[in-house]
Amino acid sequence: MSRYHNATTYWAKTGINEYGQQTFATPVALVTRWEDVSKLFTEKESGKDLTSASIVYVQQDITLDGYLYLGTSVAADPRAVSGAYPIKRLDKTQNI
Repeated sequence: MSRYHNATTYWAKTGINEYGQQTFATPVALVTRWEDVSKLFTEKESGKDLTSASIVYVQQDITLDGYLYLGTSVAADPRAVSGAYPIKRLDKTQNI
């Protein structure tokens, strides 16, 4: 299922805290194209084969290990948001 011009919340990974857990920037709203599809892909860092839950097209740069959520959220930690997904692969295509 493809959804165009969706309100999507994005949390950029900012680092690791003193307890070894990821920290995140304040969530920001993006307009995306969100496709709910399962697709096999290879994670670039580990080389592991994984299956995606969704493919999301964005117009701005985002970071690996950030999180995306289809909808709006003001939660400080995306891991507390049901349906927020970690970004495990980024592919960039130049506009023509």
